[in-house]
Amino acid sequence: MRGLRTAVAGLLVLVDSARAQQLAGTDSITSYPNTVTSATFSSVDADIPTATSDPGFIYTPPPLPSKAPGTISDCYEYDATSFDDVSCYYLALDHNVPFADLVEWNPSLENNQVSCTLSSAYSYCVKKYENSTVTDNETMCLSIEATEDGTASNCNCFTYVNSHDEGDMTCEDILDTFDISLGHLLAWNTWLAEGECTTALFANIPDYEDRSVLSSIARLITPIRRRLTPPVYIPRLLQPSQQSAHFSTTTTARGRALPIAINGELQMSNRTPDGLTAHNAADTLERLMEADGFRKWGFAIYRCTYESDAEWDAFMTRLYDAVTELLELGNGLDILESFAPTVIEDPSFAGATTATLREHFRSTWVPSAFADENPRLSPRILSAAEGGRYRFFIMVDRDSLESVLQAPGEDEGINRTGYVRLVRGEWEPQEREGEGEGVSEDGDEEDELVPLEGSTAEDVGWMNVVYDDAQLTAYLKIQCDWDFEDHYERPPAIRMLE
Repeated sequence: MRGLRTAVAGLLVLVDSARAQQLAGTDSITSYPNTVTSATFSSVDADIPTATSDPGFIYTPPPLPSKAPGTISDCYEYDATSFDDVSCYYLALDHNVPFADLVEWNPSLENNQVSCTLSSAYSYCVKKYENSTVTDNETMCLSIEATEDGTASNCNCFTYVNSHDEGDMTCEDILDTFDISLGHLLAWNTWLAEGECTTALFANIPDYEDRSVLSSIARLITPIRRRLTPPVYIPRLLQPSQQSAHFSTTTTARGRALPIAINGELQMSNRTPDGLTAHNAADTLERLMEADGFRKWGFAIYRCTYESDAEWDAFMTRLYDAVTELLELGNGLDILESFAPTVIEDPSFAGATTATLREHFRSTWVPSAFADENPRLSPRILSAAEGGRYRFFIMVDRDSLESVLQAPGEDEGINRTGYVRLVRGEWEPQEREGEGEGVSEDGDEEDELVPLEGSTAEDVGWMNVVYDDAQLTAYLKIQCDWDFEDHYERPPAIRMLE
């Protein structure tokens, strides 16, 4: 600071000296009579103060309100809301904990995900332990009914939105929360596909009304099979000249199918009163047919081997027997009235490829069978149909026929070798250069896949399924192309669907 003060004083001297020379017209400062003396300055404290213990402003959150009545006291984390009537569902969702745990830790909360609300006067336990988090996104499901036309009916997992969520919630949030793809969301909620997803999510939604969104598909729980009755013999009703015939009669008129839940409460099955309707195969089939308006269920069967009619009858008996036994476990034999395992017989199909059958299925069988079975429905609904009757078919060649006849019976163990082909009717080959070969995780080139009907692609549009899963179980589990992809295994693997 002393050096700065000296420099300033010298600068003043120089400026005034130059001015004096200009005024006096002399070359020397000494000839100017009024030379300015050096200026003086008061001393400046140059010491820098040390930091004090005061850290400045720190935000202190307001204290939480008192715990709700009955809320546990040894909780790892509590939380509260600033508003009344906030859904308990959102509190569980925000903290990624199961709703059931939230109610257990806070017994004052109503044990109903739809109607449970919070009070701003209390705080609630949101994590009993540090790792109290959801491990399965289905624990975030709401068992409520669909509110929009075009929502899949075979469901047990909803979320909901209302007009106040607009701007804060998007379709992406639903995809992230439930770990699903946009394709699945749009397939299960076709009303969302009418424009941009998030825009459709909130379009024309009334104030203070909730709109349900299907976010997962119910999974059929099928008991272990056991023989309950002697085998059912199905006489061979078809002649080689017939290209299509049915094994069943037209279904009788039915009442409305029992919904999975009413007002948020899961419903018990009328067929098995001690079990949920969501777990009853016949109940689920009824909901599928009602959603689509179809009068038949089951996959069409292409017969591609004609060496022995007796062997074919034995094959059909086994196939039909497996369906019968599963339905009988749930007291659902009445649904056999609408079971139509349509057999398409034509000797020209002997040794046919799936490509040949697929072309016949799409161009001939589907248009004819759909019109015959559903005279009041428009073919335009097929793309949005939930059931897979007109989307997949079964192919039986010599190898698969023999595998079924040689497979162990119900009393001899689990079938892992008797199979049929389940074929995607709308599949198109997508061969690309290098398809069927690639690079493994360690960087080594993988061997080219074995050609199947000339294709080395990973997805060949069909797979081998154990015969006892090929009708009822497959019909319930594989309803659309995404379901097929989820269960797909490249042949020669044989897929069990249970």
